Amino acid sequence: MPSYRQSPDVEQTRVGDRTVIYHRVSRAALVLNPSGAAIFAVLGELCSQATMAARLQSMFPSVPAETVVADVAAFVDAIERHGLVVRDG
Repeated sequence: MPSYRQSPDVEQTRVGDRTVIYHRVSRAALVLNPSGAAIFAVLGELCSQATMAARLQSMFPSVPAETVVADVAAFVDAIERHGLVVRDG
């Protein structure tokens, strides 16, 4: 199972309850909602999608586990396409 971490080319800043991610090389910016920001924060260290889902599930225990797993997979796929994460393994 691959692991992911934030790209070294990414800067982030908080704006209210949102997080703005800026990729210095592509100059692309992405605004994350609170759950996306929570997942992205976990990516400060190398971790798998299962680890991300477990941490997010602990933050939002009322959300069904299957929903959390699917949301994490979709989120990681999207931010990987934008070059905001690096895949290891």
